Amino acid sequence: GVRIYYYRGEKVADHYDDLYNGNWDSQEPRDQNGNIIGGDNPQVFTGTGSDGTWGPIITFFRRPLGASFSFYGLPKTSGKELNDDTKALGGTDTLRGFYALSEVLSVGSLDVDGNGTVGLLTDGLLLVRYLIGTRGAALTNLALAADAREDRDTHEEIAAYLQGLVDGAVLDVDGNGTVGLLTDGLLIVRYLIGTRGSALTNLALAADAHENRDTHQEITAYLDSLVPPQ
Repeated sequence: GVRIYYYRGEKVADHYDDLYNGNWDSQEPRDQNGNIIGGDNPQVFTGTGSDGTWGPIITFFRRPLGASFSFYGLPKTSGKELNDDTKALGGTDTLRGFYALSEVLSVGSLDVDGNGTVGLLTDGLLLVRYLIGTRGAALTNLALAADAREDRDTHEEIAAYLQGLVDGAVLDVDGNGTVGLLTDGLLIVRYLIGTRGSALTNLALAADAHENRDTHQEITAYLDSLVPPQ
């Protein structure tokens, strides 16, 4: 499955089921800005309804993160699996399950500029530039899509997003614990230009690639998981 992260933070789960079986990699709840939430009763905001979508049918309850009145889910103290109950800000039980992903949790994606597609000359170029150390305005110059997401249309925001992918090991394509330009970066570029089969991984896999990411089939499957559905 696709790995899940705290917003601009560390990895939470290897796949969605981990959110409910207690296998969290990070047990420090964070808010929608990526900040650690302290205290004995951390409140993780969601905008989700009891049917698992971002809001139920009743329009009043469609409250995304940042709204003056939202809903939060409480990770259980024991095992840190997600609780199926949530409460409104006033403390009233609303039984709104913490099912759907919100901006508290994010899925790593190669769609760096957030426009819904992964482009070689936009997202791919941004990735390569970042990996070779390009920062500032030069990072995004002529590489941002015209319809880039409003929170990913500056070089500061792109750099923060990409650093999150590095810190969260999303860009560690071969799973060896480090992000390398001539290994992970090359694998991504080859993938984006359509290279498949053994040519995808030829001379690009690290010698210590993870045992679940040391074949071209496994690398392709992993990179497929980082591309938004069309």
